[in-house]
Amino acid sequence: MHVVAPPPGPEWITLLEAVPAEGDEPARPALRIEFAPITRAMRRRAHTAARKILIAAGADAAAGDLDLLADAGDAISVELIRLGARNWDGVGDQDGNPLPFTPEAMDWLLADDRLFELADEKYVKPWADREAEKNGSPASPSGTGEAGTQAADIAGSAADTEPPPPNDATDAPTASKSPAPRRRKKSGS
Repeated sequence: MHVVAPPPGPEWITLLEAVPAEGDEPARPALRIEFAPITRAMRRRAHTAARKILIAAGADAAAGDLDLLADAGDAISVELIRLGARNWDGVGDQDGNPLPFTPEAMDWLLADDRLFELADEKYVKPWADREAEKNGSPASPSGTGEAGTQAADIAGSAADTEPPPPNDATDAPTASKSPAPRRRKKSGS
């Protein structure tokens, strides 16, 4: 039987914890963003954003250019974060005043590499990990999955990779390995 349930609602994700005042530095509130669950429509729009980058570069360039593929992956993450963000708390302008959530202000936040990486790690990556689990095979108790490789059965350290010391002994002569030819019997005798 297939089990269905209503989709989860939005959730608040903390990107940066609150920092208490210290010396001349004022206290800083936690930076939290309210994200909607990633949907099929959001995923399609994110893939379209990545496809535009790959098409602009040309098919030949996309084949082996790791930087280009990283840019396409970032485009997916940026688009999912943009589409999923609903509200925020703890974001301010240069004067320290609370900054209202807008798509333009969200783009400013995503322009900060550190904040982008945090949002990617805490919102997009868990979703991508769950999606990857759905596409994989279940663990096999006798295979290489998690159930098959219990921690107690795993070596504690890597094998020695040093080659053995050279052996100065010469090879001993051995007999021929070919069998001796057999004489054929004459036919009819």
